[in-house]
Amino acid sequence: MVGVLEEWVMPPPRKYLPLVQFLAAVPPEQQAIVLTFDDLEQLIGSLAASAAVRSYWSHSRMAWLNSKALGFAAELDRSRRAVIFTRRAPINS
Repeated sequence: MVGVLEEWVMPPPRKYLPLVQFLAAVPPEQQAIVLTFDDLEQLIGSLAASAAVRSYWSHSRMAWLNSKALGFAAELDRSRRAVIFTRRAPINS
């Protein structure tokens, strides 16, 4: 994980470091993980109101953090109030 963080031009917001650490620890053979909003709030504290909007997870700095640094795509599941993190190849700079 240290190598991943060293590559960033800007570090992730401090608030999201526990999520970064959590996703970095997901075993490579595990292709997906579902985190409910409650799970996410236990990791990082209160979520932004925009976390309930699909674009927060797909087209924001949060999406860049997931894809670029950690190799996960994130998809909002509003009905379950959850985010599905699916492993993918990291995006190159």
